[in-house]
Amino acid sequence: MGMIPAGQTQLVTVTPLPIPASGGSVATDYYGAAITVSATIGATMQSYPIQLHQTAQGVILALAQGATAYDFGGVPVGESAEYQLSITNNGNMPAQLGLATATSYFVVADALPDGGTSAPPLVIGPGQPGAAQITFTPTMVQNYTDNLVFNNLAGVPLCAALPSMFSLKGAGTTGVSVTPTDIKFGNVQCNQSPATPVTVQIKNTGAAAHFIPTLGQGTNSYFTLQDSTGTTLVLGNMYPLPQASTVSISVVPKAVVSPATTANDGLADTLAITTDAMGDMQHTVALHETAQGAVLTLTPMTVTTSVAAGQTTFANFTVNNTGNYNVDFTVTTSTNAPGTPNTFTSNLMGGTLSGGGNMPQSGELSIIGPPQGVQYTGWLTLAAASGSILCQDVPPRMPLSVTGQ
Repeated sequence: MGMIPAGQTQLVTVTPLPIPASGGSVATDYYGAAITVSATIGATMQSYPIQLHQTAQGVILALAQGATAYDFGGVPVGESAEYQLSITNNGNMPAQLGLATATSYFVVADALPDGGTSAPPLVIGPGQPGAAQITFTPTMVQNYTDNLVFNNLAGVPLCAALPSMFSLKGAGTTGVSVTPTDIKFGNVQCNQSPATPVTVQIKNTGAAAHFIPTLGQGTNSYFTLQDSTGTTLVLGNMYPLPQASTVSISVVPKAVVSPATTANDGLADTLAITTDAMGDMQHTVALHETAQGAVLTLTPMTVTTSVAAGQTTFANFTVNNTGNYNVDFTVTTSTNAPGTPNTFTSNLMGGTLSGGGNMPQSGELSIIGPPQGVQYTGWLTLAAASGSILCQDVPPRMPLSVTGQ
């Protein structure tokens, strides 16, 4: 509080607090504020609001699905396996990211010409994805570990801490390799054609051996395995792996039938290949698949009310889509009381529900009271448009009941 003499000016300095270097946000005006200057002129108090605008600028890096480690599994000595690490810049400034490993067994893509293990700056634009290619090359039959270290280059400001070290491991094996080690079948629509099979190659550069295929989900898996002739492989059975040969097997996705979860990677599994080759270790292949479709919900489950004869009462209801695919819908009402078709009416007749569960639509039921002591019943029915992609059955119709007072 202060006094400003007539005809004078008082300077007020607004000093912003430092924007945190971690756990921050680059949302517009996230660090904005409002102040009010109040002044008494004569006997009148006047207020002057002032809006302060401030948005953080910087980089916020995130690894795909919160990844913290990757296991290359067994790789034959002298051969290589690759992994692509997805990195997204959720900030509003370009990121210049330095990547480094401590050993020469794990090399980041675009290695320096001098043979070092550091990659040149990985530049990722604001709101854009990027990727680092990591290659594992064992030289002996043993286990290997390393860490991928992230460095912020060129003084680009950070609005969130860089990802912690990304752990890497793998093992050198005696002549057996399995490729690929990561298969993405993507989004597959429920009750439609299954995804295209993918071939997995088991290469044996050593003596004759055998291999045993298994799936982490066993017989509950969303995948089956076939040999090169199309014959289904029995999980857990032993199959020949001849000397100096490559055996191909197919990972065959099953059709995704409802009910099915639409969670990201909700149909994922792991293919494991175990051999009896001396010194070999288990080989794993990550299988990724997500069911795509709508999942409709209707709340509440029932509406029961009472109202004076001839009067109108109201009840709210909500429809939502917690799946990952848009759907068109209709809402209808009916009653079993003869000659009273308008006992239950809805102001929401239909529309489109976006996937994700965060854009529900609400409706209001108008309910007319029957004669005193008489009960009318009816139904509210939620239906999906013909041909809709659904991963769950449409909710059962909602029972409605009103008693006259």
